[in-house]
Amino acid sequence: SSPQNIKDKVTRNIVAFSNAFGTLILGTTYYYTGSESIFNLAILYPTTYYIYDTYLILNKKYYAEYPFIYHHLITIYLLENLFFADTLQRSLLLNILISAELSNLPIYPVYHIIKTGDNQNINFYKKLINWKKFQIFWYIIIRVFYFSYVIYHKYYDINGFFLRNLSLTIYLLGIYWLYGQINSLRNDIKLQKELLNKTD
Repeated sequence: SSPQNIKDKVTRNIVAFSNAFGTLILGTTYYYTGSESIFNLAILYPTTYYIYDTYLILNKKYYAEYPFIYHHLITIYLLENLFFADTLQRSLLLNILISAELSNLPIYPVYHIIKTGDNQNINFYKKLINWKKFQIFWYIIIRVFYFSYVIYHKYYDINGFFLRNLSLTIYLLGIYWLYGQINSLRNDIKLQKELLNKTD
């Protein structure tokens, strides 16, 4: 990767983090205040980001990121349904959205370390492996335990067959991504060992 390419990726990662963090703050603020304007912002803010990022992936032909387009479109559809939902649905769908963004938070620092760190340095691996362990632990608590609870207990509370099953695919995607995170951690532990053997 060229320095410009890395710089672009680091910038995009910061923008993605701002989206997740901003959505969390707005969603949680709405929960506590019940303010309609905060609610509208909580929908508009991430919708704008997902439309922009989808456009970017297609325009720049980031082929490796095409699976994210599916994720983005599902999220936009979820946000649209959330916007027109009644009070009960609103609470349920907002809960799913906030939890999903919360589970993603450690992903951004991990990505930042990968893109800005020196992978020939043993401290780089120590820091990265610790962050990845935390990321996996955090992800399992929300995406596996909490989402399993939601799918098991609230599945039929979600209005509409299509939306209900889309929520299920988000859950299954989460499990699939977790598998990817664990493999990635194992690979880093292997690389750390190789580097340690080289320096011994």
